[in-house]
Parts: sequence; C-alpha cells; structure tokens
Amino acid sequence: MSRKVNTNNVKGTFLTVKQFLLSVKKAQEAQGAELDNVSIVITGSETGKFGQEGHAEYASGKAGLQYGLVRTVKNEIVRLNSKGRINAVAPGWVNTSLIGDRLDDPREMWAECQATVALKKIAQPEDVARAMAFLASHRAAGHISGECISVDGGMEGRIIWREEQVLGNSGKETKLQMATIPASLTPATRKRRMRICLSVDFDAISGYLGTGHDPQNTLSDYSAGIFSANVGVGRLLRLFKKHGVSDKLTWFVPGHSLETFPSQAREIAESGAEIGLHGYSHEGAYAMTVEQEKDVLQKCIGLITALRQGKKPVGYRAPLYQIRETTVRLLQDHDFLYDSSMNAHDSLPYFLVNPFPQEPPHVPDYKKDASSWMVPTSIPTQPQPGTAEANKALVEIPSSWYTEDMTPLGFYPYAANTQGYVGVDNVEKMWWDRFDWLWENESWLDEGPGKGYGSVYPMIWHPESAGRAHIVGMIDRFIARLVQRQKAAGDGEITFETMEGVAHSWKQQRS
Repeated sequence: MSRKVNTNNVKGTFLTVKQFLLSVKKAQEAQGAELDNVSIVITGSETGKFGQEGHAEYASGKAGLQYGLVRTVKNEIVRLNSKGRINAVAPGWVNTSLIGDRLDDPREMWAECQATVALKKIAQPEDVARAMAFLASHRAAGHISGECISVDGGMEGRIIWREEQVLGNSGKETKLQMATIPASLTPATRKRRMRICLSVDFDAISGYLGTGHDPQNTLSDYSAGIFSANVGVGRLLRLFKKHGVSDKLTWFVPGHSLETFPSQAREIAESGAEIGLHGYSHEGAYAMTVEQEKDVLQKCIGLITALRQGKKPVGYRAPLYQIRETTVRLLQDHDFLYDSSMNAHDSLPYFLVNPFPQEPPHVPDYKKDASSWMVPTSIPTQPQPGTAEANKALVEIPSSWYTEDMTPLGFYPYAANTQGYVGVDNVEKMWWDRFDWLWENESWLDEGPGKGYGSVYPMIWHPESAGRAHIVGMIDRFIARLVQRQKAAGDGEITFETMEGVAHSWKQQRS
C-alpha cells in the first residue's frame, strides 16, 4: 500500500514537474526567448502539515512534496526561466466523492471539520481551485514562490482523543491506552495463511529447440541458453542461499538441460531444492504423439531419479504451459503428485480428477452445421474431501503468464509472446499488487475460497532472464521483502514451500 501511495503522490508529481520543465526548456529553445508566466502549483495536504493517524504513508509523501520538492524546485526553476515560480496548496477536507459518506455522521463532521476549523465548514472544490488560480497568476502572485498555502478554513490541527475515549460512556475519566500498543497480548482470533511457491524453469538451450524453435534462430540466440546455465543458475542459487530459501523452492528442469549442463544440475540438487519435470527439449504436447509424450516423460523421470539418488520426481510443468488431456492421463498413470501448468485458479490448488476427461472443448467447424459445435464443455466437479476420488486425483498448483518473468522481461527474437524491455519496477509492482491483494482478501482461514487453508502465491523465474544483471537485483529485493513480510505476518503465517509440500498440504487439508 505504501509503495502505491508513494508512486501516485510523490513519484507521479515529481515526474510531472520534470516533464513540464523539459517542455518549457524545449519551447524556449525553439522561440529563442523565455516564456511568460511559467508557474507550477502542486496539490499538497494538511495531512502533510498536521499528520493524520493511520495515514503515515500519505502524510509523509505530501509533506515531502509541499516542503521538500517545492522549496528545492523554486531555486532550480529560475535557472531555466528567470520569473519561473512553484508553489503548493494544502487543502483540508474537501467536499468531493473521494470522502464518500465519511462525514455524514454529525459527530464525525464535528471531530474532523468543525472542532479544529475556525470557519466550521468543509471546503468546496472551487475554494481550492481559486487558491491555485491565484498562485498560478504572475499578476496576482508574481512575487510568491516556494510557499505552501493552507486552504483549510483556519485549521488548528486534529483531535487526538475523542470525548468518549477520555471520559468513557459514563462521563467519568477512564484510563487511556496507547493506540499503537495492544491492550492485550492475546492474539486475534482471525488468522491468515499464505504459502509462497517460488520456482525456476531451467530451460537454457532447450527453450530454443522445442516451443521456442524457429528456422531463423541463430548461434547468438543459442548463446542466451548458455548464459542461463553458466551465469544465471549460479546467480540464482547464491541469491536463494542468501535468503535461506534454497530448499524451499522447486526447479523444473528439461532433460536436455540436465544432460547438457550436468554440473549445474548437480548444484541444483545439492541445494536441497525439489526438482520437477519440464519436458526434454521443451516440447509442446500438441506437437507430439501420445507415444512420444510417454517416451519423453519416462526418459526424464529416469534422469531426475538418477540425479536425486533414487528419489523419483512427483511434479511436472508443461513447457510453455502446453499441456493436453493425454498429458494429465500420463502423469496420473506414472503416479505424479501434482502438475503446475494451468490456471483455473490463481491462488489455490485444485484437483484434476482421475481418470481425466479426454474430450477437449468443441471448436466451431464452419464447414458443418452450427448445431455440430454448439455443445457445452464438460467441466469435472471437484472431488469431495475425504473421498477415494480426491485421494487419487492429481493436484494442480496454478501457474500463468502473470506469475512469471520471461514474458515481460525475457526476449526470444522470433517469439511473439516475449517483450524483453519492460521496466523491472513495473513487473515488481504487478507481483506486489497480487501479493497484497491476496493477503488482504483471500488468505483468511475462517472464510473465503481458501477457508481452512489460506492461499498460495506461485512465482516462476528463468535463469536466462531472472539471472540478468539488471533483473536479478530486483529478484533479490523482491525475495528480501517477502522474507520481511513473513517475519511481520502478525495475525497470520507466511511460509516458503516447495510445490511438493504445497500439494501434500492440499491433499491432507482436502482429503
């Protein structure tokens, strides 16, 4: 939340001022003379002057703008334009839709807008607009710069203690309690639970052989796969060790990567991480026959079992998420515990029934009568907890394009679904928006879709992108903050877990 508020109020205002001054510079260079009436007026807040309980992130941002930014830019703008000015207005409560019904209660109106305000009223938008127009005018305010004008009706601060908090309902003085220190150390009855599932797809060269194959692939393209193994894997392994999560995450490794880069494969195994299947040459299921799918699966089971000294893999992720009904049946036939290729949910595991339906959704064949394709798709119902059907079902741990790094941050020259030039801040913000929303809304143990379980937070990284110098620093920062959130969970529990651990916990919880 604080990051979002800071981005909107501080960073957004700073960048707007910057771009405005750049446009002034460009215009002056074009006409060979200074522009008239160059003036900036930004919106601060009385919260930045008096503070407001429960809104520290907003108050600190507004204070930085109206006192720090304004008073600094006033000394810089005159180097660009000799009469240039910058000021701010700091409104108190303003009658806009933003406040909703907050002040409909007369007692709330008194406490917020009358008891400490000389004019005993709330401002209208035009009150603020007129003050801004005054400051913007060189004729009216040409000798005012670097100032913050309060538009608050003569506000004298804020009420800290309400009458009932001091006198109590009986009118007698009661013992005050610190607002920031709980009166009791008894934990809250409501609890939250989140399982963080970090995973890495070690595609390396295989990413250019199967789903990423293109006749125009060059030696330079393949070298990015070598970077993945020789540079990216090591950087990520060291990063995971630094944050103490090496054995609490899952690597999905194609057979080609296992055999082409055996030393890196051993390092991954020695880190204590779980290792799951990810095809051999990153093949898409729809490009193979069922027999080819089976051969690839069995070959890779053998490779990982040997690497892990006899421990068979229990998890699978389809290359490029290209999984089909036959793939699910093969996984079930080979006693796999879970798959992580689909996204019928984004924050909860679910069951893939056994046997899995073979018939795909009907696609219109426009050479036939419309009645031939107007058929609903059969969606298997979830097994009831405690039934034999639930016990033998495959667990699906969701994954999608929104939970990974490759699509926005990686670059395959001939693949339409990769970008490669998206700013890491934008991607990190998207990941945090997802985390914050899930923690605040769907991680409760007593209600919601995850009742009794909480939520899962899956992430997918690739050494060829996440291991790049301009990205790995963001990954480092992201994991560090996840660890901080884990330690400060307070009314809940956050854990880092392998996909295998999550699948077992889902089966135990649901069966």
